[in-house]
Amino acid sequence: MEEVKTIDDQTHGTERPTLPGKHEHGKSDHTIKTYSDSSGSSRYLDEPNDRQKNPNRQNQRRQNIRRRNICLQVSLCCIILAAVISVALVLVYYFRDDSIPNPNSENSPQALFSHFPPEALSRLVRAYDMVSTVSDESALNDTKSPQYRALKWIVEEDSSFISEAKEVFIQRYVLALLFYATKGENWIEKMGFLSAEHECQWHDNNNYGVFACDSDSRVVGLRLSSNNLTGPIPPEIGQLTRLKRLFLWGNNIGGPIPTQIGELRHLTNLQLYENNLVGVIPPEIGRLISLLEVDLHSNSIRGEIPAELGNLHNLNKFDLDTNRLSGVVPTTLGSLKHLDVFDIHNNNISGDMDYMCFLGISW
Repeated sequence: MEEVKTIDDQTHGTERPTLPGKHEHGKSDHTIKTYSDSSGSSRYLDEPNDRQKNPNRQNQRRQNIRRRNICLQVSLCCIILAAVISVALVLVYYFRDDSIPNPNSENSPQALFSHFPPEALSRLVRAYDMVSTVSDESALNDTKSPQYRALKWIVEEDSSFISEAKEVFIQRYVLALLFYATKGENWIEKMGFLSAEHECQWHDNNNYGVFACDSDSRVVGLRLSSNNLTGPIPPEIGQLTRLKRLFLWGNNIGGPIPTQIGELRHLTNLQLYENNLVGVIPPEIGRLISLLEVDLHSNSIRGEIPAELGNLHNLNKFDLDTNRLSGVVPTTLGSLKHLDVFDIHNNNISGDMDYMCFLGISW
């Protein structure tokens, strides 16, 4: 039996590497080396693998596996965190509170009044927070709207009242808004409107303007008749909740009667005749159970008489003469025992004549 020799490069030894765990012997963890002897024939020597020759190699592989697992765990955590942040942003977008003005938005009060000195911004934010509860934000953000102009006047020229209670502040804002909404600069008499005086002093010697306030300095009487008011009645008029008498007749007031007028629960006299009112009679007027007189004659009001007006049990005058009303007189008006005048001349109203005579209706 021929002896196996180990030779170096000078004896032409060659080495054929094999993949770990896969070799001709079918055994794992071994390396097969091939040599050539002096006769040129190949010889094999099965030696221990590198792990047996290098004991630290196994520890190094374990560390590599550990690092790879840590990287995978970190990547997974990053993916989960990104998903959570994305869901949170979506929820914030869909459930955001649009009533809070964004100071970075071009429609925020700070942006709209960017010319203000820094010390005025705190007044602006407080005023905006209060008026945005009664006026639509789209109107407040429209630089041409009367709402914007009234807010601007308060912050720029009337800031001393911003510190007042909300109800007092809103009352002043609504009266300023009425001034701008009806082109107050063209009124025949300004009656002290937009002066530095308390709004209860906004009247002349003939009791035109704010002619009555109660002991809490809340407006209860407003007379602006025959004063060249031009434009619509702003819906914010419903915020004058102590108002009892509203006289706006003989002007150029247009647009519909705002439904918010139904919030004036203490109203006893509503006189809007000889204007350019359109639309319908708001059924919300039926809530005003303290009403004694309603005069809407000489306008362009359409539609039918609301049946809800049968709730006005204290009503003694209801004048609808010269409008564009149609339909029939609702039977609910039969319960108005105090109704002395109900004028529906010059309309397209129909109904049983005997019944209307029973009601004392003039037509």
